[in-house]
Amino acid sequence: MITSPRRTLALLSSAVLVVVALTGCSAIGSVSSAASKVESCAAIAGTMSSASSDIAGSVSSMTSDPAAALEKLKAVSTDFHASLEKLKNADVKKAAETADASLTALVEKVDAAVANPASADSTALQAAAATVSDDFVAIGKVCTPS
Repeated sequence: MITSPRRTLALLSSAVLVVVALTGCSAIGSVSSAASKVESCAAIAGTMSSASSDIAGSVSSMTSDPAAALEKLKAVSTDFHASLEKLKNADVKKAAETADASLTALVEKVDAAVANPASADSTALQAAAATVSDDFVAIGKVCTPS
């Protein structure tokens, strides 16, 4: 599906807002008593909170300055990836690695859309953003006791 560059960026802005909103819903509450899980959840919670704030800050510039929004998204992805080293719990790390892969895929799709807005696929962008959102929520579920 090929759409106008402005419409594509507007749709992407909406998709990113969904990611931000759902990331907020996955706030890490109480965690299990396993020390490594507690530490891993605490480490990733801080990263997710920062990512949410950074993404929200870049959304406003998505249509007016997509290149700046892309750079902010790349920075979020780099920071999130770097945080994986802090994770000692296998379950938390696996969920975070999945989220990291989907965030990287989203950055690649946004990068392609910014580079060539006329060929941007808004459906693929929205799907990529939804996957990131789902993966961030999954981290919250791993860190929430049953």
